[in-house]
Amino acid sequence: ADFVSKELQAKRGMHVVAIIDPAIPIKAGDDYLPYKNGLAAGVFINHSQTGKPLIGSVWPGETVYPDFTKNATAEWWSQCALDFHKQLNYDGLWIDMNEPSNFYDGSNIGCDEKSHLDFPPYVP
Repeated sequence: ADFVSKELQAKRGMHVVAIIDPAIPIKAGDDYLPYKNGLAAGVFINHSQTGKPLIGSVWPGETVYPDFTKNATAEWWSQCALDFHKQLNYDGLWIDMNEPSNFYDGSNIGCDEKSHLDFPPYVP
């Protein structure tokens, strides 16, 4: 963080745009506040079969996904961005992987084989 603020921004006049992924890793540690606070606030997409946060997989490994249709999620996301800005004085954020992405078929427990929604009658 010091290198960014003291060397890149102050000395060289550069702007820093951090690339982040909205999927939140579930194995980042007990002190990883975006996951811990997100669970407490109930801001993640829930699995239709279990009612618990849907666990998918993208670049950081197993992840949960923010449900941006909830007002509480926007508040949580804003707070995460502010907390991150205190650690790294970025000038902008590049939200990568903002389209629905998942390396699993459905979730870590798979899809419900009886559901026509999980197995549509067409192949893209």
